[in-house]
Amino acid sequence: MNNPMHRQVFLLATAQALFQTTSVMVMAIGGLAGAAVASP
Repeated sequence: MNNPMHRQVFLLATAQALFQTTSVMVMAIGGLAGAAVASP
């Protein structure tokens, strides 16, 4: 992995994966929080 382009692609792919994981977690936690608030 001596090529700087490989490092950039790896960093961008890692950032994208973390962003997508965080987005799913936010949606899941939001749904659970909404269900907790809406329960009678």
